[in-house]
Amino acid sequence: MKDVVFNEVVSGRRIMVFKHTKPWTYYAGYIQLYPLDDPAEWIAQVNNRNEDYFDRLDEFSEFPYGVTYAGNLSIDGEWWVGFDTSSAPLGDIDQEECIDALKATALTLKIRAKAVKEAVANLKDKKDKATEKPKNVGLLLETLTDIAKANTANKFDEKDNAERYLNEAGNNVAGYLIKELGVNPADIALYAIAKIVLNEDEED
Repeated sequence: MKDVVFNEVVSGRRIMVFKHTKPWTYYAGYIQLYPLDDPAEWIAQVNNRNEDYFDRLDEFSEFPYGVTYAGNLSIDGEWWVGFDTSSAPLGDIDQEECIDALKATALTLKIRAKAVKEAVANLKDKKDKATEKPKNVGLLLETLTDIAKANTANKFDEKDNAERYLNEAGNNVAGYLIKELGVNPADIALYAIAKIVLNEDEED
């Protein structure tokens, strides 16, 4: 037996939590994917019911005990990724923790989708002016993902994770500047700036 205990749109995505009461009490959470906002490969993997694919993605790292579901719930859309706590010690994960994990994931996906769209739009605008297609755009996309995760971690007061993601973002930007634009590594201050900003007093 299961009941829907949470069903809302958060950060532009529907998230749901089910409470299962047989054979014991545990929770399952789900977040909806959208073809217009998410990579086509994600939609394809949901169609293939390949939860292992999503379990390897950092964007879903907030899921307790990992991703255990990818498929069609036949509820308000076709593409869902989820988790359940059936393997957790009894009472280890409660309803609110499941909701918080889904909210954090929804925020990360919102920031990621917006950043990727803006990056693609900027690249398209500059395409006619460019003499050669950049070869290291992947580093910028990784940077956007890291910044999105840092923002999410910071909102949930996870300072260590925020710092780690900012460090990774700084390294990726530095790598892009060096490899794509030929910038002298000695002239790159982005990493130091990120560290300084992160270590500023919260009030500042």
